[in-house]
Amino acid sequence: MNRACAVRDEQLVAFAGGADFDLDEHVATCDQCQDFLAELWDGGLDHDLVEPVVQMIRLELFLMDAAKLGGGIVADMLQALITYLDPGLGKDDQ
Repeated sequence: MNRACAVRDEQLVAFAGGADFDLDEHVATCDQCQDFLAELWDGGLDHDLVEPVVQMIRLELFLMDAAKLGGGIVADMLQALITYLDPGLGKDDQ
């Protein structure tokens, strides 16, 4: 989009994302930049972020469950190995 102030859309998107701080003073006084940012922050983005975020949360939950399962299997295998090597281990000698 062409603005009278010559600030490009990419610069404003970077500013909105927190990557470009050089525009602080300009954006505070420029109505055209303010309008663009209002549209951007109001949901005027070209893509929806919900699906990728939900996929990452599901992946994280899956990995946590897999780690718990793997840890349980390893613990059971170690217990089985100890029992196999020394069946009397841990029993009281009376």
